[in-house]
Amino acid sequence: MIYLILLLGLILRLISINQSFWLDEATSGNVVRSFSYGDIVTKFSVGDFHPPLYYLLLKFWASIFVSNDWVLRIPSVTFCILTIFIVYKIGYSLKNKRVGIIVALLLATSSLHVYYSQEARMYSLATLLVSLSFYSFIKALESKQKRWQYFFILSLLGSIYTDYVPVLILPVYLYLIFKKRLSGIFFPAFFIFILGIIFLLPLFYTQVTSALSIGKEGNAWLELLGFSNFKNIFLIAVKFIFGRVSLDNKIIYGLVSLFLVIIYWGLSLKSVFDKKVRLLMFWLLLPILAAIAVSFFVPILSYFRLLFVLPAFYLLIAYSLDKLPEKYFVPLLSVLVIVNITSTMSYLTQEHFQRENWKGAVEFIKNDVGGKDYTLLFPANSQMEAVKYYWPDSHIIYGQNFSDKSKKVYLFRYVWEIFDPNDSTRINLENLGYKRTSEHNFNSVVVWVY
Repeated sequence: MIYLILLLGLILRLISINQSFWLDEATSGNVVRSFSYGDIVTKFSVGDFHPPLYYLLLKFWASIFVSNDWVLRIPSVTFCILTIFIVYKIGYSLKNKRVGIIVALLLATSSLHVYYSQEARMYSLATLLVSLSFYSFIKALESKQKRWQYFFILSLLGSIYTDYVPVLILPVYLYLIFKKRLSGIFFPAFFIFILGIIFLLPLFYTQVTSALSIGKEGNAWLELLGFSNFKNIFLIAVKFIFGRVSLDNKIIYGLVSLFLVIIYWGLSLKSVFDKKVRLLMFWLLLPILAAIAVSFFVPILSYFRLLFVLPAFYLLIAYSLDKLPEKYFVPLLSVLVIVNITSTMSYLTQEHFQRENWKGAVEFIKNDVGGKDYTLLFPANSQMEAVKYYWPDSHIIYGQNFSDKSKKVYLFRYVWEIFDPNDSTRINLENLGYKRTSEHNFNSVVVWVY
C-alpha cells in the first residue's frame, strides 16, 4: 500500500511540472548557471536570505543533467516523495501501520505539498530534513543508539543550512532532552550541532545586515515577507488545507474555508492533551507560535516558510482518525482525501492557480520584437531574474533613469507598487514621449508595450 501511495504522489507531482519558473525559481536557475560552488557560498549567499545548502545541491544536480525548468524541479519532487515515506515511518513507529498509511495518503495528495514539490526552491528539502530529524529523534529515544543521535543532529543541522526558519523547532528537542534528562546521551551529537551553527553565524549576520538595509528602503517590501497579523495567521490555517487554490467568490471561499478549518484543525488538535502525541503537537504548534512572536519584529510569517510543520499537521489528523469508530472513520477520511485531490487537481489543471508565466512573456516579446530596437524596462533590479533566466542576452534596463531611444519598450508592471510606489519608471517613460499601444497579462506578469 505504501508503494502505491508513493507512486500516486509521484504521478501527481509530475503533472504540469514544466510550467514556467516564477521569479524566485529563476534566481535558483541563474545561481546554478552562473556561480561556482565556492562563489555560491562567498559571493551569492551574502546577498541572499537563505543558507547555501540547497543551492549547492542544485548546482551538483545541474552539473549532471541538462539544466531546464522541469529538470531543476526533480530534486524537489524527490525530497517530497522521501518525506512521504519518512512520515509514514513516523506514523508507523508512534502508533501503527494504519496511521502511517493514512498520513502518507494525506501528505501525498496535499495540494500545498504538491505545489512546493514542483518548486525549485529550498522548502521541500527543509521539510524532508526536519521530518528526518524527527524520525531519527524518536528512534534515538527508543534505541539509545548513537547512530540515530548523529542522524538526528546532522538532519537538524542540514535543515538549518537549507533555511533558517526550521531553527524554530529546536526548542522542541531541547525541552524533551532536558525533561527526560538525556543531555548526557545527546551531548556528543549536540557538540557537532553547535560547531555547525558557529560556522554559519558569520554568513547569517551578513545576510541579516543586508536584509535590514533593504527593508529600510520600503515598508511595503517588509509587509510582503509576513508580519504578524490575523490575515497571515489565518492563511496558515487555510493554505495547509487548500494550498494555493482559492475561489473567485470570496464569501463562499471564506465560508468553505472556515468549515474545513474546523474539520482539519479540529482533528489535528483533538488530541492536544494526549501524552502519546505530545511530541507531534510540539512539532506543529511551537514553530508556528514562535514564528508569530518573531514576526512582530522580523517578518517571516508566511505559510510556505512553515511547510516543515505540515507533516506534523497530517500526523495528528491521522492519529485522530485512527481513534474514531469505523462508522465515522471511512466517511471522514474520504472527505479529507476528496478535498485534497480536488484542490491538487485544480492547481495542476488550471493555469491561473499556477506560477507566474515569465516563460510565456519572454516568448511573446521575442516574437513581437522582430528586427526592431527594443528595451525591457523594470522598476527595480531585483525583478529581472526570470527574464535573465529565459533570455540571458536580452536588453534590460531598470529604474526611472531610462533615457534610451529604442523603438519599442516593454514595461514590466510586476509588483511595481512595492518597488516603485510612485510609479516613477512609467511616468518618466511617458514623459519621454512613449505611447502605450497594448497590454498583456501572463498569469500576473503584466507587460505594457510602448
